[in-house]
Amino acid sequence: MKEKKVEMTTISELERLRDILYGEQTRATDEKLNTINKHVTVLEGNLKGLEGGLKVLEKNLKVLDGSLQALNEQINGKISALDSESKQNLNQQTDEIKRLADQQNQNLKKERLDLVGQIESLREQLQKESKQTQKREENLKKELLDLIGKLESGKVTRSELGDALVELGKLVQHVE
Repeated sequence: MKEKKVEMTTISELERLRDILYGEQTRATDEKLNTINKHVTVLEGNLKGLEGGLKVLEKNLKVLDGSLQALNEQINGKISALDSESKQNLNQQTDEIKRLADQQNQNLKKERLDLVGQIESLREQLQKESKQTQKREENLKKELLDLIGKLESGKVTRSELGDALVELGKLVQHVE
C-alpha cells in the first residue's frame, strides 16, 4: 500500500510539474480535446438519429415495396381480365361478322338463282314472242301476196281493198 501511496504522490507531483511547465498549452489542448469530444458525442447522437431514421426509411420502403407488389398484382389481374374480355369480345364480333357474311352470301345466291330463273323465263317469253312475230309476219306476207295476186288479177273491189288495208294496218300494229 505504501507503494501505491508513493506512486500516487509521484503521479500527482508529475502532474503538478507538467502543469507548471506546460500549463497553458495543456489547458488549451484539454479544452480543444473536450470540444472535439463534445462534437464527437453530438455527431454520434446525430449518427444514431440518422440510423434510426434510416431504419424507419427501410421499414417504410419495405411497406411501399409490398404495396407496390400488391398493386402490380392487382394491375396484372385487371390487365389479364381486360385482355380475356377483349379477346372474347373480338371472338364474338368475328363470329357475328362470319354469320352475317354467310347469311349475305346465302341471300346473294338466292337472288342470283332468282335472277337466273327470271332471265330464263324472259328468254323463253322472248323466244315465244319472236316465233309468234315470225308467224304473224309470214301470215302478213301471205295475205299481202294474196292481196297483190287478187289485185293483179283484177278481182278485188275497192271496198275489199279498203278492208284488206285496214286489216293489214291492224296486223302491223300488233307486230310492232
